[in-house]
Amino acid sequence: MIRTTMNFADRSLLLATLSGILFTAGSLNAQVAVNATGAAPHAQAILDISSTTKGFLAPRMTAAQRGTLATPGLIVYQTTPASGEGYWYYDGALAAWVPVSYGAGEWVPAGNAGINPATQYLGTTDAQDLVVRTNAVQRFAFLNGTGHLAVNTAAAPERVGVDGAMIVDGPAANNLQGNIQYNAATGAHEGNIDGTANGWYQLENVFREVPAQPYEDIMTSCAPEYRTIASTSAPLNNNAPGTNGNGGTTTTGTIETPYGQLWEDNRTQSLYQAQDLIDREICPGDITELAFYVKGAINTYNMQNAELKLKNTTANALTTAGFETGMTTVWTGNIGTAALTAGWNNYVFNTPFTWNGTANLVVEFCYNNSNWSGVSTQIGADNVSYAGILGLYCDACGQPNYGACVGLGSPGGCNINTSDNLVTCDGTLPQWLGAIGTANKRACLRLRAEAGSVIVNILSEDYLVSDLPLMIGSAAWATLGGPPYSFKGPGTISAENSVWGGAVLLSDHVFDAYYDGAIRPEDAANVGDYSRHSVSEMVNYVERERHLPTIDGRDAWQERGLFSLDQLNTQLWVTVEEQALYIKELHERMHLLERHLVDRQLAQPSPLRGE
Repeated sequence: MIRTTMNFADRSLLLATLSGILFTAGSLNAQVAVNATGAAPHAQAILDISSTTKGFLAPRMTAAQRGTLATPGLIVYQTTPASGEGYWYYDGALAAWVPVSYGAGEWVPAGNAGINPATQYLGTTDAQDLVVRTNAVQRFAFLNGTGHLAVNTAAAPERVGVDGAMIVDGPAANNLQGNIQYNAATGAHEGNIDGTANGWYQLENVFREVPAQPYEDIMTSCAPEYRTIASTSAPLNNNAPGTNGNGGTTTTGTIETPYGQLWEDNRTQSLYQAQDLIDREICPGDITELAFYVKGAINTYNMQNAELKLKNTTANALTTAGFETGMTTVWTGNIGTAALTAGWNNYVFNTPFTWNGTANLVVEFCYNNSNWSGVSTQIGADNVSYAGILGLYCDACGQPNYGACVGLGSPGGCNINTSDNLVTCDGTLPQWLGAIGTANKRACLRLRAEAGSVIVNILSEDYLVSDLPLMIGSAAWATLGGPPYSFKGPGTISAENSVWGGAVLLSDHVFDAYYDGAIRPEDAANVGDYSRHSVSEMVNYVERERHLPTIDGRDAWQERGLFSLDQLNTQLWVTVEEQALYIKELHERMHLLERHLVDRQLAQPSPLRGE
């Protein structure tokens, strides 16, 4: 039993309160008024407590005790400071207790004063994001894992992630590197790259990106395959080492065949133009096998100390002035008795040879026997317009004094050159005289090399486009306000100094480096060693070299390995202007001839004048 002790005043107040409750409950439909005056409760209140001297004391409990309650609408006063002392109410929608009081250190809508930034802050104390919402929609958040700021997005891979546009409107307060500002004078944004007043560079440009535009990517897929260089074989051949073609349209004579067993020593070189390999879709890369096509009668005699050599060359023809030097030996060995067979006779290289993709190819075969037999073995060949075969044969030759040497004491077929003595040095007296010669033939050849076919892929990529012209140079030059204007109008690119395509200077005049038509020392430097041929010299040059002196010929392009449209453009400028000078020269000559004829005619006696 609980006993409550009251003094007289308390008992009087209690009696009055109870009387008021009974009265109110009976007369005002269960509304309750608690006061010391007997005043009726407010019409909209089920409980109306009023006092000018006392307050309402809610139930007091710890955070743990509060946690055992879960009825929506409950109000308690929590006495545990660590987790937020003050009034709490249970929010049924959140199914959680929510603090409702503003205690010391709490953030209030009207702002706070006297806070300690070391201990008072806006944020979370656990591993949760700090989210700011309006209208229940997340607007930005500080992400717990990275500390990055995500604006209008749930992710921010960098310090600030923004889904939407940003406005930077105004100048920067300093010239710090990395600053971004808006320059009202130019109407553009600028970024500072070096922390100086001159380090501001405009961010906007006149280019637009056009995405995903189609284009053709032409490539060659290369793999080791067999390719045959012969007029009777298709440019593309199968991957097997079987017979391809029939070994050409003709055969080789003794001076032309690599298998010249009629003689003790033999050395033969064959020249193949780069286009021969390109037509067979041979790619730049390793050549690992080579075969000659034996056609006709076969000499079964062996060939000792044989060597096979290759070389990339710029030569367009072979000459009896000498064999090509600097050859790479790819195979050595002895070809035994009856080793040659009809058709392709193949040699697998000991060391691969790399063709560079642009050079002509020289193939050399040589041997050094101590005897001879029968006739030479012929191989298939094609007729060509150039000296494609250079051959030499002899018997133990190469010594200045043939009577003082015997047999293999000579240099041997792989070391003899066209300048050596070809008198036989096989015994005490000369028996036979060797020979040197060239032929407009090309020995048929089968190569195992990197080869393939052209593949055209349709790809897509972005590109830049501008509606405005481009001026490259100083601001003073670009804004020149008087003729000749630097600015040439829409759709143009103008450069103050020069424009280069790779290593080639492009110009609108042959030697004009600055595009201004003025004569400058730099223009003279561009002339270099240029000199104009006379008309007769030009005719002789074209007949001899098969191209104009101002335009590179095929050999020059093959030697460089690249065909530059920029360089060709410049050479065409030179040619056009030089041809104009030739026309001027011819006009002057015709004028002199015409004057000479007139003077001569006038000098003749005239019957009309009675002379």
